[in-house]
Amino acid sequence: MNESISQIPEPPLSVSTKWFLVLSVVFILAIVFSVCVTLLFFGGMNMIQEHPAVKPVVERLNTDPRVEAQLGKPLEIAKFLGEDAKVNVGRKDGFARYTLPVKGPKGEGVVIVHTVMKDQEWDFQEISLQMKGQAQLLDLLMIPEK
Repeated sequence: MNESISQIPEPPLSVSTKWFLVLSVVFILAIVFSVCVTLLFFGGMNMIQEHPAVKPVVERLNTDPRVEAQLGKPLEIAKFLGEDAKVNVGRKDGFARYTLPVKGPKGEGVVIVHTVMKDQEWDFQEISLQMKGQAQLLDLLMIPEK
């Protein structure tokens, strides 16, 4: 019984097994890519509210008692500028004209903003709230007297 046991070589992978492995790797890469894109998209949505041409508007909306009287609390401020947004920003100068949809428990509306950047400082020309279905604008640049 001194026969040497010869090892049987493993058969090569079949074509269907190779395709399964290739498609599995592609599928996993597609999932990883989708997760990364989703995280970038949803993470970037809040970035617009941190932009220096938008952040003061968001702060004004959250602190102005007239906005609270019209819309209530809490406010839902859009993560995107309106489709009519026009923004042109250089190193020191620029402008932004945009609308920002907003809603609360009492109603909804749109904030109309026009601001100009001069020497890297934003100077707001207009911040107005227009309630849905109303033509009248509420001037949010004017700070109400207490």
